[in-house]
Amino acid sequence: GTMVRLLSSPAAARVVAALRSRGETIACHETSSGGLLSASILATAGASRVYIGSAVVYNSRRAAPLLLMDEEKRQTMEAEKDYSTAASYLQSKKDSTLAAAVALRESLGVDWAIAEGGAAGPTFTPNDLTEGFSVVTVLGPDGEPRVNVRYTGHNEREENMWVFRDEGLEFLLAQVASQEEGDSGR
Repeated sequence: GTMVRLLSSPAAARVVAALRSRGETIACHETSSGGLLSASILATAGASRVYIGSAVVYNSRRAAPLLLMDEEKRQTMEAEKDYSTAASYLQSKKDSTLAAAVALRESLGVDWAIAEGGAAGPTFTPNDLTEGFSVVTVLGPDGEPRVNVRYTGHNEREENMWVFRDEGLEFLLAQVASQEEGDSGR
């Protein structure tokens, strides 16, 4: 049978509660998680006090305005993309999620930005990539980017998207919890 999944998540609820108690805000940028991070945050009561907005950007060239970054920066990033090997593809995703998180914080004036990028499957470019992966960059009030990479071990697209959501929310929660108000997270 079909597995029933809920948008609500204990990690998202804890993130919303923590941000509400501190008067902090968040915005999201997603690609391969398809908006599930944002949807899970929004499924939490009280999200409207902390959640500013999001973009799901699947084609960074054609959806450039959604990236909220200046055109020169975007063009440089586009030119530096290297999808020739799995390792260079991963690095490109690390670079693009960092740029997206910085752009969200600067453009929207939020305390927290989470940016996700990766590959869900079932097919992959480059050819030496055989499993889904997600890179999540979280940028909080201390301005220090934190990055998590999650490989799933398979190429099942929808399952990967849910794993990316779960992993991304857990990673976000860990960063939010580590940076209590007035604490640099160290």
